Amino acid sequence: TSKIKNQADLFRIRTLGFRGEALPSIASVSVLTLLTAVDGASHGTKLVARGGEVEEVIPATSPVGTKVCVEDLFFNTPARLKYMKSQQAELSHIIDIVNRLGLAHPEISFSLISDGKEMTRTAGTGQLRQAIAGIYGLVSAKKMIEIENSDLDFEISGFVSLPELTRANRNYISLFINGRYIKNFLLNRAILDGFGSKLMVGRFPLAVIHIHIDPYLADVNVHPTKQEVRISKEKE
Repeated sequence: TSKIKNQADLFRIRTLGFRGEALPSIASVSVLTLLTAVDGASHGTKLVARGGEVEEVIPATSPVGTKVCVEDLFFNTPARLKYMKSQQAELSHIIDIVNRLGLAHPEISFSLISDGKEMTRTAGTGQLRQAIAGIYGLVSAKKMIEIENSDLDFEISGFVSLPELTRANRNYISLFINGRYIKNFLLNRAILDGFGSKLMVGRFPLAVIHIHIDPYLADVNVHPTKQEVRISKEKE
């Protein structure tokens, strides 16, 4: 809301937003340590919260930026902990989220480490093909071709795989509107239709497609996760 100056701004927001309840929500079911410092400050600040209660706020040495450490997740809500899926399943969800962020923002370097093993790393060079290589591997990145097109309302860029590079499901088709990951059946269908009969039955391409449009043409508030977006002139 700090970015909204008038009613028209509601339809032209380019930032991804931040759920204000995110930190207190995770702090209420974990032991949360937050270490933060602003540029030029003589020192940073360390905050520790357990089960939603702030235990300490003290000056601390910290690099510029913010680090959030979450430990003992759901320690005080055993019923919630009981219904967590396997560690591998939960890790898979986390990897998927980080990978989408890396593909959405190749200008930012992302790394994900689990039990000492690096699961994902992107270079942060701003080059989308390099981000793809960091996530799907260099061999796959080399088998993807660059696409680019535009009209008065839309700018489309990205990479799609050659017909020889496929996967067994649609999860490797990533669509982004103004840097936001979305799910859209019609756009997915258009990508598949573009391959015609070149794909084997039950096989799907890899695709990373960025669509840049005036925010006025995209309604990101039709779903709580903002993954489903209503697009004006969608069929075009």
